[in-house]
Amino acid sequence: MTVETSSLPHAHEHAAPHGWRRWLFSTNHKDIGTMYIVFAIIAGLIGGAMSVAIRIQLMHPGGTLFQGDYQLYNVFVTAHAVIMVFFTVMPAWTAALGFAPRIFSRRPYPVRVCM
Repeated sequence: MTVETSSLPHAHEHAAPHGWRRWLFSTNHKDIGTMYIVFAIIAGLIGGAMSVAIRIQLMHPGGTLFQGDYQLYNVFVTAHAVIMVFFTVMPAWTAALGFAPRIFSRRPYPVRVCM
């Protein structure tokens, strides 16, 4: 006995994720690029806060923020550099270069029809 698929109630429905799952499990390049940009902005804010802490330390020699703990100061400088290069600049460039070919070519995004 054969059952026709069009008569089943959920035969043609595909469970597309909604909400945060749409972003977490996305394979759409525009969503992935947007996530890269958001991640770069958050990492930039963290790196910027570390930069402010370093500048406060340098504003008052002798140690007001780190209170003479030179090891902690060195950790902040190194962490600031790593965060800004690897977690801010590189994801931002990856996202920008992912969007750039379509922006510069001024072509519309292709519409794919699945049959």
